[in-house]
Amino acid sequence: MTQNPDQEPVHEFQMKWWGWGTKTRKADLALYPGIFPYMNKHFGILAKTQPDLLPIPLKIPPHTLSSPAMTSLAKLKVLFSSSDECRLTHALGKSYRDLILIRTQTLDKFPDVVLFPKSEQEIVAIFQWCVEHKLAVVPFGGGTSVVGGIDGLKGSGHAGVVSVDMCSMDHLLSIDMDSMTVRAQGGIFGPHLEKLLRQENLTLGHFPQSFEFSTLGGWAATRSCGQNSCGYGGIEEMVLSLRMVTPNGSIETLTVPREAAGPSLKEILIGSEGIYGIITEVTIKVKKRPEQQHLCMYAFPDFISAAKAGKALVQDEVPITILRISDEDETEAFVAMAKKPAPTLKEKMGEIYLRWMKINSQKFCTMLLGFEGEAADVKAHYKAAHTLLRQMGGVPLGQSPGKKWARDRFFLPYLRDPFLDLGLLVDTLETATPWSNLHNLHQEIKSALKQVAARQNVSCQIFCHLSHYYTSGVALYFSILANRKDGQEMAQWLEFKEMANQVIFKNKASISHHHGIGVDHKTHLFHSPLHRTMVATLKTQLDPEGIMNPGKIL
Repeated sequence: MTQNPDQEPVHEFQMKWWGWGTKTRKADLALYPGIFPYMNKHFGILAKTQPDLLPIPLKIPPHTLSSPAMTSLAKLKVLFSSSDECRLTHALGKSYRDLILIRTQTLDKFPDVVLFPKSEQEIVAIFQWCVEHKLAVVPFGGGTSVVGGIDGLKGSGHAGVVSVDMCSMDHLLSIDMDSMTVRAQGGIFGPHLEKLLRQENLTLGHFPQSFEFSTLGGWAATRSCGQNSCGYGGIEEMVLSLRMVTPNGSIETLTVPREAAGPSLKEILIGSEGIYGIITEVTIKVKKRPEQQHLCMYAFPDFISAAKAGKALVQDEVPITILRISDEDETEAFVAMAKKPAPTLKEKMGEIYLRWMKINSQKFCTMLLGFEGEAADVKAHYKAAHTLLRQMGGVPLGQSPGKKWARDRFFLPYLRDPFLDLGLLVDTLETATPWSNLHNLHQEIKSALKQVAARQNVSCQIFCHLSHYYTSGVALYFSILANRKDGQEMAQWLEFKEMANQVIFKNKASISHHHGIGVDHKTHLFHSPLHRTMVATLKTQLDPEGIMNPGKIL
């Protein structure tokens, strides 16, 4: 086999390294004219059109691998690339911090080479090569981490860093229709997986916002959770078993519905974020594709009443698939995005309707609901939810807002790039807490972040929506928009991030519900030193030389 060192597998898409999504697609704020008055009102930004800023080419330093390392790499017969763009694309994820490193030309950590294994045997060979030449290994799925999960960090004594891109291991291996399970390789992307399942009238039902650009192995490695979690659960509920290749050998958990066989190895490996090894295969539980989906929206006078209604839906076990409650600030932003340059008849009638239903059209909350299943079941489940929500003060807004959300849900991350171009700090964070602590945590985080903005003398808007629901608690997802302090971008962001982490840790809420730990959350992960020792001890057994994704989690 002859190797071309700069040959890469051809993706169905090319994801841009300077922002979110494909190189050929970007957000056009002209389609959201209400954004500009909103920006003026809250941030003093007077722009009426978005700037069209092009990425500034980065200077990529040469790789640092030794001649013996490169010579032995060629003998592995594993596809690899050391091209500047490939190394840059694999150098970082998609967090605000990542994009600031690019925009300020301060990104200084790059993988020396990117490898594209096609089999477990090639991964084993890569690990052996990395141990021999003292190289750190960063597993790479779709590159959508927002917590520094794929930063090219070296541990003590490492001579370099390699990225292992799993995109060539993207096959659906088997379907067991009797057991309603599917076995697939870890590098398969979400859209490709769902396309293959659709051919068998099946679905996994896992649709995180990164769905278009993330992989099955990445979902399992980061304990992902999708927007349909009320109906399908998080990825940990979908994974029946998995295989992982570690530097010390391979592990495969049993493909059984349940076992009482000591601590769950599967649960230990899910969410391990590449610090133990690389997930190569996953067996997942699938369901029949729903006959019908129904999306609708309700208005509530305030966040407290909306959250109370959402809790009732979940605790009364009304069969819903999607539930999203936006607080007053997030609702205001989404309403602004939907506005036309001049008020339309539909907008005027909508405001009249809300006032007639005793909802303040300038300050209210929204609840998005989704139902799936056979037509008769969807109708019955919607009726049950509607009856309960009307009793609790919800005002129906119809299906149009829900359908619009469904159309836009994978496009919303594209908006961050033009917001950055307009001079804003744009970041997100999420957590989970019991219902009894919801409103305290919601207010504490918003108040703490506003205090940070006040100290920085910048305007800010803090949005929140409830994204994932359980009978015992709920996940809160916050978005931060603030005037960016040019020249102090990283310090400004760190102050917001650290404050949020401290409030979450103090309240004993989860430091992450579904984004993961990576670099950004590791200092607030462990509430007990013994917990950290347990994780670290297992790593020394599976990864004795410490080559796997150093600097993450631990």
